[in-house]
Amino acid sequence: MIGYLKGVLLKKEEDRVLLLAGHVGYEIFLPAVVMETLEGKNPDDELSFYIYYHQTERQPKPVLIGFNLEVEKEFFQYFISDEDIGP
Repeated sequence: MIGYLKGVLLKKEEDRVLLLAGHVGYEIFLPAVVMETLEGKNPDDELSFYIYYHQTERQPKPVLIGFNLEVEKEFFQYFISDEDIGP
């Protein structure tokens, strides 16, 4: 499982980034509050994220969701633990 990634920003989109870490490009979805912290970041800037790895039977395609702080990730995990709420 992936819990933390540190690498170089390759591409920034509206709700995700492409991060090059260890010669592999990871597509990481970012909540709006995390995305706001990337204003002014450019390709080749170094970034790091705490990663929530999400995959279920109903959603078999794995999704990586990134957070700046571990406490943000923990809150997110607590929040989505309600069965009516998903990532």
